[in-house]
Amino acid sequence: MKKMRGKGFFDNYIVYFISVWILQGVIFFLVFSVYYMLPTSLTGIMDTIEAERQEFLPLITYLRDDLETHPNEAFETSKARLMKRFIVPLDITSDDIPLPDKVIEQLQSYSIGYDKPNAVLYAYAPDQRMIMIGPMSFNNLRESGRFKVFALLMFSALLSTIITIQLRKRHQKELQNIIHVVEQLGDGHLNKRIPPLQSPSLMNMRSVINLMAARLENMIMKNKDMLRGMAHEFRTPLARMKLEITLLEQAEKQEKSDYLTKLYNNVDHMGKLSDAVLAYARASHTTMTLNREMVDTSSWIDRVIERVNDHPDYHISIETDIKLESIYIDPKFMDLVLENLLNNAAKYGADTARLTVKNQANAAVITVEDNGKGIPDNQKAEIFLPFVRLKGNDNVSGFGIGLSFVQAVVEMHNGSIKVMDNDMGGVTFLISLPLPIIEE
Repeated sequence: MKKMRGKGFFDNYIVYFISVWILQGVIFFLVFSVYYMLPTSLTGIMDTIEAERQEFLPLITYLRDDLETHPNEAFETSKARLMKRFIVPLDITSDDIPLPDKVIEQLQSYSIGYDKPNAVLYAYAPDQRMIMIGPMSFNNLRESGRFKVFALLMFSALLSTIITIQLRKRHQKELQNIIHVVEQLGDGHLNKRIPPLQSPSLMNMRSVINLMAARLENMIMKNKDMLRGMAHEFRTPLARMKLEITLLEQAEKQEKSDYLTKLYNNVDHMGKLSDAVLAYARASHTTMTLNREMVDTSSWIDRVIERVNDHPDYHISIETDIKLESIYIDPKFMDLVLENLLNNAAKYGADTARLTVKNQANAAVITVEDNGKGIPDNQKAEIFLPFVRLKGNDNVSGFGIGLSFVQAVVEMHNGSIKVMDNDMGGVTFLISLPLPIIEE
């Protein structure tokens, strides 16, 4: 049904262009007809009579010269002799034959007269003779020129119509390809993309659809990873709770209190896990609303460092190098970002972290470095995935969502974050945030 509808549309498209082509030719014909009807003084085109005189002047000159070399020759003899040489209707007669007044006036003025109604040309010849050419269909230069222009315009219109139809075929084919890819995306094949196109009008559509498909595929993949991670994270406390309930049923009164405490801790752990999942979901699906403002960099850094240093489980020496007076951020969310990175430096580092903020290429560049064991190259690409913990760090508390949340917040600030090795043996997290352009 879809194909039939598309073909019908294309057929109507051809009918439309053929109609336009014919209408275009008619309009041009009428315009040039009016143009050729204008006076010679305006158009510069000779009128019909003058055109005929100019066209047959060489022939008449030749006939006059020939008759002058045969004086006193009988009319019929001259006619028979000349008719053998020319295929035009030709006659030699006396110059006293009756002629229309307009023709006589022309003969007196130009020695050549044209009887337009009868399509006969008259010219004086030596020895009181008259040359008659016609009747015949003279080649009217006005009509000939008008036809040539009309034919040229019709050919141009036909050529443009053929080219347009061919372009339309290509456009229609590429549009059908786009529709096919969109249908595949709708069926869940999110890896499908629209191939390069030649129609300029469809290129923007292709870019938008491919970008949308890539973002949708990335979001679905993140959701799948998150669900897999959630299943793993929830499985452990649920298994512990199941075991504790079994033991609780068999325990003495004194032991029940301990098992109830463990159950409460596991329930609390699952509640915190749910809160972390919701926070990540809000960040990754861009449902958060940023309230960005210019923040004093030193005050912002000092506030976050103070909270990190107050943590009861670990302590770290933080070296700062601030070379940027203010930064354009949402302090509520960027506090969490910086605090998360510094806490990671405290968890995974030895005893020192280095924090730098500077202006580089009109961007605020924030680096957090630690002197820990570093991250293997084959695991660096995984650290921003939710619920992913690096091998060898299973004893570290947390849900593995922190860096996923950090990346989501940074990207909402139109920034980027990457991880690399440093000269202290640990890792460096580098955040780049665009600075606002201040017009002077």
